[in-house]
Amino acid sequence: MRKTTKGAIAVGAGVALLLGGAGTMAAWSTQLGVTNQSVASGDLNLTNTGTATWLWGTATNATTCNVGTAAFVPASSKIVPGDCVVYTQPIKVDAIGDNLKSTITVTGTPTFGTVGELSSKLNVSTVATFTPVAGQVTSVAGGAWNFDSTVATNKTISATGTAKVTIIFDPATTGRVGAAQSTTITGIGLLLAQTAPTS
Repeated sequence: MRKTTKGAIAVGAGVALLLGGAGTMAAWSTQLGVTNQSVASGDLNLTNTGTATWLWGTATNATTCNVGTAAFVPASSKIVPGDCVVYTQPIKVDAIGDNLKSTITVTGTPTFGTVGELSSKLNVSTVATFTPVAGQVTSVAGGAWNFDSTVATNKTISATGTAKVTIIFDPATTGRVGAAQSTTITGIGLLLAQTAPTS
């Protein structure tokens, strides 16, 4: 009896040991952390850089203005047929990026606050001008300008220029057309936009 009991106990212990180790097979493992990485973005910005000026000019026709040196004061000056005025705003383009190309263009069309005889005789145009830099700042058809920081020193362009709005009161105006009237001009501006990269 004693021998049989000891054998049963031994078998029972063996079964318990096998059950306790089920599904826990050991295997080696190791890991390595990746060093922290940093990423910095470039920039594309268009800003006003100084005080805008208004100057009187003389119109030789409905589209040509010979600008002078006398100051035009929008709040008090009065234009007549044959007059033109030029608004000049200093601007700056900042373009930073290893693969950044961008273009500045005139946007919108002149919108008059009061539509009438005066607005029908006003010719309004906008243009941006910059100093050309070979391969970096170049003028293109339609009055646009291209900026290419990929070939610039340190991949950085800081180009200064001007935005000009010219308003011409058609010198061919006759009678009292547009006399004693006023209007506001809005709806025009400049757009600096990244050029889609090409593969």
